Amino acid sequence: MRLYYVKYISHEGHNTEAFFGSKKDAKKWIRENKDDYDYVDDEPYPCFLKSTKKSDIIAWVNHYTCKP
Repeated sequence: MRLYYVKYISHEGHNTEAFFGSKKDAKKWIRENKDDYDYVDDEPYPCFLKSTKKSDIIAWVNHYTCKP
């Protein structure tokens, strides 16, 4: 399984990431939200995971976003 993420700047001015299960969904989100935020990446970035278990995916996202 491959996840994709898009970096953008939220309304509060924070650097934020949105995660998606497919590149198609990520590109659709970029098109729909390009004008809503100050900055949105042009292309989604792939996340390379060693495991497809849900718990491992959640742990990777939490680690990447520095959440406990």
